[in-house]
Amino acid sequence: MGAERRRWWSAALGALALVDCTLGGECDPGASRPCSRSLDGGVTQAGYQSCEPGGAWSACVSVGGCSAGGAALPIYSRCTASDECGPEGCAACSNYVGVSNPRGYSVCFVYCQADADCAPTTASAGVAPRCILGQCALLCRAGSTCPRDSQCLGWASASTAGSYPGYDGLCE
Repeated sequence: MGAERRRWWSAALGALALVDCTLGGECDPGASRPCSRSLDGGVTQAGYQSCEPGGAWSACVSVGGCSAGGAALPIYSRCTASDECGPEGCAACSNYVGVSNPRGYSVCFVYCQADADCAPTTASAGVAPRCILGQCALLCRAGSTCPRDSQCLGWASASTAGSYPGYDGLCE
């Protein structure tokens, strides 16, 4: 065997050593990885897949917020119905819970996995985006500048305020 062939075989064997050759599938059972789902209208939604006992990846399970063409959906926008917030499964139109909301405003609560999914398009002083129970919220301090010149709605009770020390409420 010539030196050139030996180098080729050596490189091929080295490459095979790096390949996961688990029989019966393409992953290690119990493993997980991020994925995204394509929805109508060019919208994508973040999610995850898990490796099933047979070694195959599951379908993508939606758990994150959505984006359309790289742009975020109308996070923190006022709404009157969920269809104003993007495709079903991406966000919901809901009234605030836990804050004094005398005007009864509803906003688009985009679904999230992590705080980073909740960043508003423009940064605001004294405002912190948070993923709380799978939905984005903007915690604020009194006098802070909330997006679109909205106000900081104060906590409705001392127990709610105690859950978020250093913040006075949510941006409307």
